[in-house]
Amino acid sequence: MSRKYNILVTGVGAPGGVTTILALIRKGHNVFGVDMRDNSAGREFCQEFGVVPDPTDPGYAKRIGDLCYFWRIDAILPLTTAEGLYFSACPASQNVTPIISSQDAYGKAYDKWLTLTSLYHNANIGLPATDLTQSEESFCEAVHDLGYPRNKVVIKPPCGNGSRGLRILDAQTRVTVNSFLRDKPDGIGMLLEPLLSILRRRSVWPTLLVQEHIEGLEYSVDCFRGENCQVARVREREEIRSGISFRSTACEDDPFEEVALNIAEHLDLKYAFGFQFIRTDDGEDYLLECNPRVQGTMIATVFGGCDIINAAVQEAMQPGIIAELPQVPDGFKYLRYWGGVGMM
Repeated sequence: MSRKYNILVTGVGAPGGVTTILALIRKGHNVFGVDMRDNSAGREFCQEFGVVPDPTDPGYAKRIGDLCYFWRIDAILPLTTAEGLYFSACPASQNVTPIISSQDAYGKAYDKWLTLTSLYHNANIGLPATDLTQSEESFCEAVHDLGYPRNKVVIKPPCGNGSRGLRILDAQTRVTVNSFLRDKPDGIGMLLEPLLSILRRRSVWPTLLVQEHIEGLEYSVDCFRGENCQVARVREREEIRSGISFRSTACEDDPFEEVALNIAEHLDLKYAFGFQFIRTDDGEDYLLECNPRVQGTMIATVFGGCDIINAAVQEAMQPGIIAELPQVPDGFKYLRYWGGVGMM
């Protein structure tokens, strides 16, 4: 029988904050939350809530420690990438267990360049052609080597999340009267020269990945990995807005399951985490991203009957306790909708 714990969830204002909290409450856990913003929607669903500084702030550790003591926290589930990086370096102490992979595993999975180079000879999956650039000269050279302006080219920072810093260089990017009136702006498509103009304003040229642009259907894989159980549940991302899945469908027995678990084993990821893949019209599969923490739409898999989030809590507190998890029925659909809370 699953035990109940006092769980501190960080970054409760993240896209998956409220649903993660509700998934834990559904299993009887007492959920406490923190966020850098006081007016975070997630606070309304927690037993107690506190504001914390940025995890790079020297006062972050003391603030978290004080809250863990006052709230008698058993485990910490970080939802933001930066806090995941922080807690991956913190071993269990004062009876508080971080539900996150080790520092080495998290660091490799968080850094897109390290992920790609680590998997280059160790993954049965396509990897987009990618260059790591650190100057304007190497950046422009990499862009043109990948066929721009004939081909689209993807630009992204090696360490980033939530589509931050993502741009697609597309020489066909044009705003027409019809597109201006009809289309919602996504801010992703750009021409090379305007991007160079922006980057040149920085005193130091940023480190950027220049990557082959691949078109096809995108998939998310929600994963759990413990001592006695590892599962991967695949869902097709049928509608994506601002990098977030708004409609997805479960795909049982998809080849991405085995691929994801092989990558997870190679990177030594644990607990709840996920991957994003793309499948071209020709049936070629490529790895896009690794998320070494709870994914923003992991609740889709939980609703489908495979509670990866609670399994991560139980595994962190009692290693080896999870022996199996159910499959999600093929064709199970998840629809995200806009919602809100009122607060004083």
